[in-house]
Amino acid sequence: MDTEKIAESVGEILLDRPTEPMEWTEELNQRRFALIDKEIQGTLTPAETFELADLTRIMRENVDSEANFPLEGVKALHRKLLELKNANSGV
Repeated sequence: MDTEKIAESVGEILLDRPTEPMEWTEELNQRRFALIDKEIQGTLTPAETFELADLTRIMRENVDSEANFPLEGVKALHRKLLELKNANSGV
């Protein structure tokens, strides 16, 4: 593929990029897996290479998000532990 075609592909990808964070969906996950398979087989196109990188970025943003921390469960456990501590200490 010549450099002009690569530049055109990069431009298309950059222009199509959403400006706000995207939610990670099962469809995006399946597409990422498909691209990884193509990468392993050595059939990934330059445009797909950029797409895979972008999907990986979106996935990492979602995985690393504070929204994925199970804070409600942790808070409930913390309350129970405090209750047990207070019950055992006679408070």
